[in-house]
Amino acid sequence: MGQKILKILVIFICSICILNCTYTYAGTIGDTISDAKGFLSSRNESLYKESLNKADLSDASSAIYNTLLMISFVVVAVVGITLGIKFMMASAEEKADIKKSLVIFLIGAIVVYGAFGIWKAIVDYLNKF
Repeated sequence: MGQKILKILVIFICSICILNCTYTYAGTIGDTISDAKGFLSSRNESLYKESLNKADLSDASSAIYNTLLMISFVVVAVVGITLGIKFMMASAEEKADIKKSLVIFLIGAIVVYGAFGIWKAIVDYLNKF
C-alpha cells in the first residue's frame, strides 16, 4: 500500500514539474557549443549585461519558488493524511506515538512555509532595486 502511494506521489510530482516548464530551448549541440565559445571569447560588456537580465533572474526564481511550493503542498498533504489515517486506526498506545509524530510534522510544516515566506519577502524586497 505504501509503495503504491509513493509511486503515485512521484508520478504526480514529475507531472507538476513537467507542466510547470514554460520554456523550451531547441537547438543542436553544435549550436550550443558555438554560442558558448562566442560568449567566452567576447569581452563585450553589453553581452554580459544582456545575459544577466533582471527579468530573467526574477522569472527563474519565481519558477523555482512555485515548483518547490507545489511539491511542498503535496508532501505536506500526503504526510498529513497518512498520519491522520494512522491516528484514526491506532490503538491507545500507538496514538501517543503518532501524536509525537504529528507535533514534529506541524513544526516541520511551519519551518518549511516560514522559509518560503522569507524567500518570497527577500525576493520582493530585492526586486524593488
